[in-house]
Amino acid sequence: MERAWIDLTGPNNAFNQTLIAFSQDASIGYDAQFDAEKQKGNDRIALYSTLNNMDMGIQALDERSSTLERVALGLDAAVNGTYQFTLANSEGFPVGTAISIKDFATGILHNLSNAPYNFSINQSGAIRNRFEVQFNGQISSSSNTTISPLYVFITNQRLQIGGLEEHEKIKQIEIVDITGKVVYSRRMEGESTYHPVELNYSQGVYFARIATNRQQIIRKFLLNQ
Repeated sequence: MERAWIDLTGPNNAFNQTLIAFSQDASIGYDAQFDAEKQKGNDRIALYSTLNNMDMGIQALDERSSTLERVALGLDAAVNGTYQFTLANSEGFPVGTAISIKDFATGILHNLSNAPYNFSINQSGAIRNRFEVQFNGQISSSSNTTISPLYVFITNQRLQIGGLEEHEKIKQIEIVDITGKVVYSRRMEGESTYHPVELNYSQGVYFARIATNRQQIIRKFLLNQ
């Protein structure tokens, strides 16, 4: 799976994030297992990709079939001023892949892999047709890829992980809420035993990012109080 986390910051430390991914297990449409609509709990700022008139906080698409893929971005800004796009993290892309922002208002194509992109907003509100993310680079080979057997489940407000293969060890776990915010992160290098994560969070949809010594996956789960 290829994944890119994109941050948007604005005046007065306003911040939001969105995730775009490519996977052979996803489709170009809405996938309940991977995708999540944006929950706009922050009234100052919101960043999202768009899919069939839906604003997406997390969007997983079918694996890239072209060396150039485009994904439309939208944002909500409560105030005018200077804003910044940053590539917070990327995983799974072949070396040399450029992840860029296209600004149709200025005509600029800026490679976020090299540096953040600063821009101005002179009219607050929803901005839906100004930006897109471009992924330009070699296509990942999936000829030797198998569907991950890993799964997550909840027992007594604890996150359990099943399906680990023999000698497969968890290296890192992150839990992300529906807005794209990381609410839990833990590195487990060298630990031979997995200890379930206590889920002391509000009811809602969350995503577990799990990295092992063999693979990296995202799993969606529902937390009920």
